[in-house]
Amino acid sequence: MRAIVVSEDGRMTPARVEEPVPGPGEVAIEVAYAGVNFSDVMDRRRLYGHGLPGEFIAGLEVSGHVRALGSDVGHVQVGQPVVAFCRFGGYAEVALAPASLVVPLSPFPAVSLDVAAALPTSMATAHLLLTAVTRVSAGESLLMHAAAGGTGTAVALLARRLGVGPLIGTVGSQEKRDHALRAGYDEVYLRQGFSSTVLEATHGRGVDVVFESIGGATQSDNLSVLAAMGRMAVMGNTVGLDTVDLRPRDLLVNNVSVAGFSLTSLSRSCPGMVTQAIRDVLGFVESGEVRFELSDMVSLDKAPELIDKLASGQTTGKHVVRVG
Repeated sequence: MRAIVVSEDGRMTPARVEEPVPGPGEVAIEVAYAGVNFSDVMDRRRLYGHGLPGEFIAGLEVSGHVRALGSDVGHVQVGQPVVAFCRFGGYAEVALAPASLVVPLSPFPAVSLDVAAALPTSMATAHLLLTAVTRVSAGESLLMHAAAGGTGTAVALLARRLGVGPLIGTVGSQEKRDHALRAGYDEVYLRQGFSSTVLEATHGRGVDVVFESIGGATQSDNLSVLAAMGRMAVMGNTVGLDTVDLRPRDLLVNNVSVAGFSLTSLSRSCPGMVTQAIRDVLGFVESGEVRFELSDMVSLDKAPELIDKLASGQTTGKHVVRVG
């Protein structure tokens, strides 16, 4: 079968590989579409510590039809349309996913396969950040870094649904600022020097919630813009996890809290929480409560080129790979 393979040195190339066979508790999915995420970049650089093998197939999320079932799988049937968080292996004609992370699409007939493939990672992450990690309330203010990316766009859509606001975003370029404003942010600033700009915009109060995905100095600077009893969720860290600089005393003195979030880790420890989040966001799209739009779609052989653009900050919004 065709797949996009990541070598030990991080190169992504199209290749022909053997079709995987599902083991106990696994589902083989004939992939129609695979979602694209910045995690693909981080996994290629091996910065998230997910225990990936030396050579692996990229891709965290897929939609398609059940091709085969391993033993002890009973909630889906061969031929049924599904969406899944597969952790890796999604950029291939057939992907394996833990059965506990496979969601049937039959209850959501209005959600197309291409849109479904874009929901398990970015949208589910945004949903869990808002409702489970920081438990943000209507009327609270929120600052999102990388506001023009897939998760940043998802946060704007779902935060609006909850009545959160004002919504403030930071981005790396003017082009991305325009995208973030269209996505639903009230104010969007360039990331450089964001802390003084945010404090000025909030008249010195700061914001109630920060979603941090950059790392390094940006992560540390977030403490200066958190209001009393504010919460910061750390996720992503595009510059690498080793640059984190947070001291417990800073949290104590400023009456703020910091939480970490990894969807991949949560999928191992609490898979039911992840699948419920996927069902929730599918329901929001199905009902029209959330209007989700894809930014772009590319063929499987073009996936490495798209990931390169994502790594260099040349993309906005959410993208999918057309496989089937």
